[in-house]
Amino acid sequence: MNNRYECDLRHGASDAMRDTIADMGAGESMTTDLPSGLLTFLFTDIEGSTERWESSPDEMRSAMQVHDSLLDRCVEEGGGVVFKGTGDGIGAVFVSPQRAADAAVAIQRGIH
Repeated sequence: MNNRYECDLRHGASDAMRDTIADMGAGESMTTDLPSGLLTFLFTDIEGSTERWESSPDEMRSAMQVHDSLLDRCVEEGGGVVFKGTGDGIGAVFVSPQRAADAAVAIQRGIH
């Protein structure tokens, strides 16, 4: 797993959240405190990424660096925490729906 997606499940997360994140494959070696309380999750995915990797691997490698940087920045600026990397997307958690929505809009605007 890429270290930038690791957080500490032992601090700041409810048991239900810890179980949910563990079920998603985040593991037990997280280094960032997760928020607790009423939370909003944001998941991203690049539509058709498998085909793009197969047809243009060099272009995808470059595009994924830009993509990952954009997602990391937008989530962080929105006060969220990335807890899962999926290769072509992320799972992030926010303390409010508004912050998650703002991050999603910022990501969309950054892509276009």
